[in-house]
Amino acid sequence: ERAAALASARMNFSEPDAAPTEKLNRILWGSVKGWKTPYPTVKQSLFFPLAVDIDDDDREELEEKKLEKKADAKRESKLEAKLEASREAKRELRR
Repeated sequence: ERAAALASARMNFSEPDAAPTEKLNRILWGSVKGWKTPYPTVKQSLFFPLAVDIDDDDREELEEKKLEKKADAKRESKLEAKLEASREAKRELRR
């Protein structure tokens, strides 16, 4: 029970569908039905999930990488603008 409480406290509920579905379902099942009641097995599936469930830590790491890529692209864009401004200044001096 304590482990489930700690695990759910670490989950990201600030965005829709950010919490790991399977883990959250098991925590909810145990808290409602009792921790000794076995979690039901899938007997038949009518659909396939659209995305693979990943842990919050992995999701955060992916988000950090995306932010880093955006920051790198922004820095690169600024450097390209400075380079172009420098080239333009040199052209003006030659005139």
